[in-house]
Amino acid sequence: MKKVKKILQITLLLLLSTPAYSYEPSEGNLNAGIAYFLSQNQLRNTDYKRTNPTFGGIALIVEGDLNSKSNLELDLEYFQKNYVRKINSQFVSEKTEVLNVNMGYRYWLFKPMSLGLGLSSLYSIGEPTVLYSELPAGSQLDTSASSIVKYGLELSVQFELFKNDKYTILLDNRYNYSLSNKDGESADHMTNMLIYKKLIQTK
Repeated sequence: MKKVKKILQITLLLLLSTPAYSYEPSEGNLNAGIAYFLSQNQLRNTDYKRTNPTFGGIALIVEGDLNSKSNLELDLEYFQKNYVRKINSQFVSEKTEVLNVNMGYRYWLFKPMSLGLGLSSLYSIGEPTVLYSELPAGSQLDTSASSIVKYGLELSVQFELFKNDKYTILLDNRYNYSLSNKDGESADHMTNMLIYKKLIQTK
């Protein structure tokens, strides 16, 4: 019982002390970060249940603080992305490498947590690869994997895990809502991102 009480006290102390170490935005501050993430297609409005792999990716992030509550953000994310399309009860799934350029606004709800909303442009790199196809021999159905550029809205929920006077570690969960779907296509994706961020310039 004493052990449990001690663990609860330590946990409570850590939770209460987190805001004291969290990043505080300030007008003119410039932050840069690097991140590793996992992403997966979210298969919106489809009964597709075949292969839907999870891909790893890397990101570069730059943030400029507007005031004590908000900042502007620019992200460059490089990863592989899956696109699924259905026509006449048949599916095709294709993947391609993409560069996602996301520009957005981030607002700090309270010190360890912030919300971000951005407009993203996804640029295909190289030729798409078919992951799964039910199409008859000789027929073809392309997905947005073959389009040069796609657009999306990206919602981000970010939590600060650790901070000291040199750097910050954050967990960022993002949902990218595709604005460029072809008929019968599912192209939303979600990313779970671990970010290493550093203050590189103050006002």
